[in-house]
Amino acid sequence: MPAFDTLQMGITTRCNLLCAHCPREPADCFEHLPLELFKQRLARFEAARFGTLLVSDFGEPTMVPGFLSYLRHARRQGWRAVEFVTNASCTDRALWEAVVREELAARIMISLEAATPAQYRAFRGQPWETFARTVALITALKGRHAPGAAPEIRLNAVCLVDTLHELEPLIRFTAEVGADALSLVHLNPTARCSRDDWRGGPDHHLDGLPRDRLLEAFAHALALARDLGVDVSLPEPMPELGEAAPWVPPPAAAPDGIRCTQPFLWVQVHAGGAVYPCCQMSARWSVGNLDEADFEQLWRGPRYSRLLDGLMPGGEPLEVCRQCNILAGRYF
Repeated sequence: MPAFDTLQMGITTRCNLLCAHCPREPADCFEHLPLELFKQRLARFEAARFGTLLVSDFGEPTMVPGFLSYLRHARRQGWRAVEFVTNASCTDRALWEAVVREELAARIMISLEAATPAQYRAFRGQPWETFARTVALITALKGRHAPGAAPEIRLNAVCLVDTLHELEPLIRFTAEVGADALSLVHLNPTARCSRDDWRGGPDHHLDGLPRDRLLEAFAHALALARDLGVDVSLPEPMPELGEAAPWVPPPAAAPDGIRCTQPFLWVQVHAGGAVYPCCQMSARWSVGNLDEADFEQLWRGPRYSRLLDGLMPGGEPLEVCRQCNILAGRYF
């Protein structure tokens, strides 16, 4: 069994927001994963076999009662690089101070799509001012307790057709608030949702734009980021702009020629126990459930075999793989 990059363990899919592009269905939401069950699930994985523990799913983890206890337990169990994703709606100063002061997270990823008040509210449904104050609080606490150290504060912005004009405001906000970096990512094209007002379908993916328009927008964004000293990552390689994909050695366990190495890098466990071999196929194609088998049994089982066989040269990829950003040569 390989040494993986990331174990993603969800503790809730409940959220206080319902973002316009999020595939989460209101009827799908369930209660939080109890701390004791989290402990049991985490004990079934060796911290030494993973680089990072991501305590997040399709929900807001800071809503979970005793959220800090989950982070503290992970640290006690030897998980040193713990991360989580937040919508920064939690205004509890004590929570953020504990995360920073106790070094409970190596990285905090803060999600958004826009950095102008009207557009932000159109996607998120909460006031921009609340979000901006919380992000400023988190970065100020880091500056006071751990300047230059963990946690890394990374803004994570999903880029859509109707938010492409937000690149400049996003970069300016990153600089203004003193965040460490800004990740620009694609919509997940494998997601599905039945909401009538959903803005996460193919019509909203950047693939729908002419390449020259896309390059022009990102060229301006990169120039501004350089001027402001913002560390920004693009959603895909753009060699036309001098932003080619860096060469990353494949995982040692990955067979030669395999078209995607994510199954050798990522393991995702939903709060209900279902295991997914890649965050891009979350809730679409499970390889089994931890309540029914150990992870090593699942790894050697027929579902993983089917996935990997389809990714080999001449194989037939799963439908969810054929739709994926990563198989298409993008970062996410």
